[in-house]
This record gives sequence, C-alpha cells and structure tokens, in this order.
Amino acid sequence: MTTAQEATAAPYEIRLGNRTFRMSPLTGADIAELDNWLCAYVIRGVMQGIPENASEADRRMMMDVAISRTIGLTWFSGEGARLMSTVPGWAQITWQGVKTNHPDVTPDMLCDLLFDPSSLREAQAAFEIINCCGRAKKNETQNKTHRAGRNKKKRKK
Repeated sequence: MTTAQEATAAPYEIRLGNRTFRMSPLTGADIAELDNWLCAYVIRGVMQGIPENASEADRRMMMDVAISRTIGLTWFSGEGARLMSTVPGWAQITWQGVKTNHPDVTPDMLCDLLFDPSSLREAQAAFEIINCCGRAKKNETQNKTHRAGRNKKKRKK
C-alpha cells in the first residue's frame, strides 16, 4: 500500500550524527547536477595529481585525458556509480536531497557527517526509500512472506 509520504513525495527525515534532515526525492535537475558534479570531481582529481613542475604540454595532455574520461560519464554508468559510492559521492547525493529543506547545509558538512558508518547507512537507506528503489524491495519481501504463509496453510490441510 502506498503511504501518504510516498504519494506526495514528502520529505523523509534522516538523522546524521546529531542533526536531523528532511530529504526529498531527486528531480531530473538534481540528476543533471549530480552528473555535472561527477565530471568536475574527476577533472579536479586529475588536475590535483599534476606535478607543479609539469610542462605546459603535459598539463594540457592531462587536462585532455581528464575531459575524455568524463565523456559519457553519468552517475548511473559503471565508473560513475563507483565514484558516487564514495563518501564524497554520497555527500553530494544526500545534499541534492536535503538542500531544498536545509539551504544552510553544504556537501562538505554532509561529507564530514557521512564518515560515520551509521550515518552513511542512514543516508543510503533514505535515498532508496524516497527514490522508489527501496519500496520495490519492501513490497517484494512482503509478497514473499504472504506467499510463504499461504503455502503453509495449504500444506496443513
């Protein structure tokens, strides 16, 4: 059965550390922002790895490599999903969900909170629940339990 929260896409309360946040489902614009963040994250990582004494040609070559790595990169792609599964990636995903209700929060603040494993699990579970992934699992589990109960009754007869 669909809850009122699911039907209206109401924010879902999560507790990270000693703070409570209201996380909303991601929109198409949020997903586009996550893809943009991911590309910038990859480029920043490559640029930070360039030695200070690198020649201009080497710098350009590294920048070209960084840009080519981002072509076709989305948070759903294999490489993108791997990068988004890091704590900074989850901080960005969580921020996309809470920024509307908590404009004072930054991804860096969330990153600090998500280094606590219980906070990270809470953010991941909330994301699944409000973005429909968890709802299907919950329903599947309920259906299996219901079927198992029916099968037991049939066997008893």
